[in-house]
Amino acid sequence: MLKIQDKMIISKIKFQIPNSYAQPGRYGIVLLEVVLSLSIFFIAAAIIFGGMSASTKAVQTIRTRMHATDLAVTKISELKMGLIQPVSTDLETFDSQSDRLKDWQWRIDASSAEATGNSTPLTRVTVTIVQTVLDKEYQLTTLMPETYGGKP
Repeated sequence: MLKIQDKMIISKIKFQIPNSYAQPGRYGIVLLEVVLSLSIFFIAAAIIFGGMSASTKAVQTIRTRMHATDLAVTKISELKMGLIQPVSTDLETFDSQSDRLKDWQWRIDASSAEATGNSTPLTRVTVTIVQTVLDKEYQLTTLMPETYGGKP
């Protein structure tokens, strides 16, 4: 417990917190500190948002390529199952009830591949997938025996 004498000593001590902001010329330095810190913050934010924008664009590009690859593999599977013939075609739209494929078209380019020796005659089949909105073409090529359903 504090005695009366201790209380009197404590009451005589004056606590002064120096007011460094009250010094002449200090207001300009404070303003400079605020402007500098805000500048650093906005530069960092711009770098972060720029990186996010670039990564979002890269994800969209990869998603489009993967979709085109899936469509090309589907057409090659249809060729191997005999649902369509491995002959060259013009651009065609996908038969689908979904709006998801309305901006996509496909084309098949088939040609004889040079066979060496006594090997089975092969057909080089290139499936081209076109994304009409982005005006991009994606191609997937495979070799198929001519027994899969016709010659080019």
